[in-house]
Amino acid sequence: MPAVIWACDPMGACTKLSRAWAEFTGLSGPQSLGWGFVQAIHPDDRPALAAAFNEAKAKGSNYQVEYRLRHASGGFRWVLDTATPELDESGGFAGFIGAIIDNEARKQAEQRLFERERELRLVTDTVPVLIAHLNNAEQYVFANSTYYEWYGLRPDQIIGKTIAELLGAEAYEKRKPFVQAALAGERVSYDANVKLKDGSPRTVETVYVPNIGSSGKVDGFIAVVTDISERRRSQEHLDLVMRELKHHMRNLLGLVQGLSSQTFRRDRPLAEATAAFHGRLQALAAASDAITPQNVSVADVQDIVRNIVAPYRDTDADPFDIDGGSHEVTTTVATSLAMALHELCTNALKYGALSVPQGRVSIKWGIKEQQFVLEWLETGGPAVQQAEKAGFGSTLLRSAVSSLPGSSTDLRFDPGGVQCRFILGSL
Repeated sequence: MPAVIWACDPMGACTKLSRAWAEFTGLSGPQSLGWGFVQAIHPDDRPALAAAFNEAKAKGSNYQVEYRLRHASGGFRWVLDTATPELDESGGFAGFIGAIIDNEARKQAEQRLFERERELRLVTDTVPVLIAHLNNAEQYVFANSTYYEWYGLRPDQIIGKTIAELLGAEAYEKRKPFVQAALAGERVSYDANVKLKDGSPRTVETVYVPNIGSSGKVDGFIAVVTDISERRRSQEHLDLVMRELKHHMRNLLGLVQGLSSQTFRRDRPLAEATAAFHGRLQALAAASDAITPQNVSVADVQDIVRNIVAPYRDTDADPFDIDGGSHEVTTTVATSLAMALHELCTNALKYGALSVPQGRVSIKWGIKEQQFVLEWLETGGPAVQQAEKAGFGSTLLRSAVSSLPGSSTDLRFDPGGVQCRFILGSL
């Protein structure tokens, strides 16, 4: 027989060994009888073999144990040792008779399987997604560490449980059609809202992939759950940006159309009209520059003022006194303010404080009596004379924010310098 057949007395000393022992170990029968066989057993495995022997002897039962046995070719090989108790004529324990078979191939296969499972566990525990394997009974047979971390559960609280037991009947009913489709061999995906162990909400994308065996039959499915909360927020923000941009572009096109019709009047020289139109377009661009990608629905007054007055500032002798902090306004208000400030700068450069070296312009803004107020004040320039007929510039200034609810403009051509006060609605 290829298996090693052996027998021992009640104390465990070997009394019989088949010829296969010598062929396997390279040790002869005589030198292995008694306690000689122990020298062929790996030292680390001897305690486990002794414990199995003693337990089976005490119970009068069979035992089976794996250990490493020296091989004739050198080194050790795994073997499986199975023993049955022998009884004497009076029914007393007389020892064991057993059989040892070479178990190295199966042990190596188990080791390879263990390594593959370890590598699989390492990979699935590394990725920031939930991965689970469910059988045809909809029971969890595997879950990665992210699954446990998300829901604050131990493996014994997930493995063996069904989806309904783990998520609840209501949540299961929502997922049931997708589960049934996966068990029918269809790859499915869906979005859902879940709550983590700390109660924080998440939007997740779940994909069920059927586990189809070599026979072609479905053996459960793999569930991959990805947190798409940030992606969903980004998409919602992008949608908002697109809506705001469309609205902003419609307003800008309407404003450009109005500016062109008013600027290119028939009685105005083309060169002068072209220069004025280019300046107003630059003011529109400056207002747009104050709109940030993070929030396209508002702009900061601080940025608008800085962008508009930048071309008129001199690093050696800055004519502007600017006083005001960060304050956000809608893009509609931002465009109106930019156009108004541009007109004020243009007029000041032609006729007012910016036309002489000693001229000064003060721009201040802030909250006064629950209203946002921006004030423009020119000093040190030529004496101001109000035109008999209001031009497009002054008309634009007076109407810049006046059309907005609760807003008004106060434009004064004081001899000491132009004064303009913008009040933006109740806060």
